[in-house]
Amino acid sequence: MIDIIPQLCVSIVSKHGVEALCERLKDVESIEAIESVIKALDKVSEEVPQAVVMGRGLESLSKLLEFFEFPKQVLIF
Repeated sequence: MIDIIPQLCVSIVSKHGVEALCERLKDVESIEAIESVIKALDKVSEEVPQAVVMGRGLESLSKLLEFFEFPKQVLIF
């Protein structure tokens, strides 16, 4: 499964998936969904970091930091 992660990340980026994930971060009602989106953005950032920056991922994540405890904040950024 590890071998398909780079391909999957490139596919997500090419189909504007970063923007879609960032849009999902606006749904503050579900902390579980937000955590899943953060994990997905983390994986994408490992393979295609510029896509997360260009897709406003850092901006979207920074608006949510206050909802997480400090150790989790450190992991996000």
